[in-house]
Amino acid sequence: MRNFIKNGFLIGILAISLSACTTTKPIVDHLNLQDQQKLTVPNAEATSKPELSFENKKELLAEKIRLADFSIRAISDPKFVNALLSDDISLKEEKQCVFNNIDREAFYDLSSSMIEELVAKNPEHIDLYLGKLDLLISIADTFYSSPNAIEFDEKDLSASPALSLLTKKEASVFKEMIVDERYKDLLVSVGQPVKEDGSIFDSASMKFFLLGVFVGDSENKCKLAR
Repeated sequence: MRNFIKNGFLIGILAISLSACTTTKPIVDHLNLQDQQKLTVPNAEATSKPELSFENKKELLAEKIRLADFSIRAISDPKFVNALLSDDISLKEEKQCVFNNIDREAFYDLSSSMIEELVAKNPEHIDLYLGKLDLLISIADTFYSSPNAIEFDEKDLSASPALSLLTKKEASVFKEMIVDERYKDLLVSVGQPVKEDGSIFDSASMKFFLLGVFVGDSENKCKLAR
């Protein structure tokens, strides 16, 4: 799991992004966790065939982004949700109440809005994104299953401990994507690091904050908020 970073700057960024996204009506229905696990993802070559329409590419992009976004999996993972609970929530019944009352439909709808915003902002990059999302899905799986924190060096990307979990080929392509401005919005949308003002910014912290908001809302529903 990633480190949970609380930072006013990040909260500000997230607030701006959420404000933008909530003005866009989702056009792609969310997939639940079981749908994601059953989803067969076509290879990159298939996504670039001329007969695939722009609308079909958008749908495929949305499906793959959901698989590459660790927060979609995390919100239905009891262990992950428990890690975000307030410190004074310890009883099994309390934890179960919070887990059961998370508004996942709203979370998925917000995810769809963000994907819609990504496509609207970067229509010229859809093929580029589709060509790299299988890699991002694989990386997300590797990071999610790691028992240790996923850490990136802000000043020296190559020295990042997280990259040691990947194959040399994966790490090489991933590093190229992180410093490539064209992939910035895509990487932010799935909670992966990007280069910002000469430093490496791990946008997973924004995903953690968003997850924390939904978990906190559920604590309120269970009348557990202190």
